Amino acid sequence: MSRGRRAPKEETIIVKLLNWKSVAALLGAVSLVMPLVSLSAPAKAKKKPPKFDVKAGIAAYKKLGCAGCHTIKGKGGKVGPNLSKVGKKLDFFKIAKILRRPPSGSVMPALRKSKVPDQTVYNIAGYLSTLKK
Repeated sequence: MSRGRRAPKEETIIVKLLNWKSVAALLGAVSLVMPLVSLSAPAKAKKKPPKFDVKAGIAAYKKLGCAGCHTIKGKGGKVGPNLSKVGKKLDFFKIAKILRRPPSGSVMPALRKSKVPDQTVYNIAGYLSTLKK
């Protein structure tokens, strides 16, 4: 094609089709390869909770007055949520986070680090995380 001369419409259409087909072929190839890449990627390791003592968690739950508001297996208060199956809904980490920082608008007191040691929170969260039935 010489300078100043425009390409005929047919050539322009062919170039556009080739580009479209090239892009489509590339996308098709990528879509075939991506599932293989995701299958070969290692699974993300689940974070393990810190060590906790279930019996100490039960004792701390009672000592801190949690049973005054929460029900477990038919025993306790009715102000807060029933915790009988909380371990089925929430994992250790979510429970521990709620113990330290209850949801806004909640009447539940936070178990602040200055008043309740980490290990006590771990024990309570560990105990509650075992409640699944």
